[in-house]
Amino acid sequence: MDRANDVLVVEILDILLGFAICTNPIWIAKLCDRAPCVKKSLEEAWIANLREALQAELPRFRALESSQHEDIASVATNILAELA
Repeated sequence: MDRANDVLVVEILDILLGFAICTNPIWIAKLCDRAPCVKKSLEEAWIANLREALQAELPRFRALESSQHEDIASVATNILAELA
C-alpha cells in the first residue's frame, strides 16, 4: 500500500475493513444468535489469526487515519473502530 495510488489504497482498506468487521467478536456473537448453525465455523482458528494480523497493523491504520485523502482517513478510522 505504501506505493499504491489513492484509489487502490481505498479499495484495499475497504477489503481490510470487511475483515475487521467479520472478525469482530461482537459481530460474530450477533450472527451466531441469529444463525446458530454457523457458530462452529466461526470458531475456526483462522478467524482469530486474521484479527491478530489486523491488530498488528494498528500503527499503520493510525497513520492512515490522518491522511489528506478523505476516503483513506475515513476507512482507516472505521477499521480502528472495528478493531477496538
